[in-house]
Amino acid sequence: MSNQNLELSISALSAQLAQQAQQIAELQKQIADMQKAATCEKSDVPNLDHPNKAHAVCRLKGKDGFLEVNADDSNRLRLKRT
Repeated sequence: MSNQNLELSISALSAQLAQQAQQIAELQKQIADMQKAATCEKSDVPNLDHPNKAHAVCRLKGKDGFLEVNADDSNRLRLKRT
């Protein structure tokens, strides 16, 4: 491979790297915003489907209200709009 081809390849890779770095920064910002709008906690309310299993409740704030996600030890998820 000639020096010119190597320089072109390096230039193209550098441009891709810069673009990916910008995308990563934007995704990190979106994740931080989502974390601000979400609350998760272990529920003290008994899991009626499986009384011996713990479950967690997460509430995600959206523009039309909240999306509530219930997860239990058996990896079952339930979604509910509130």
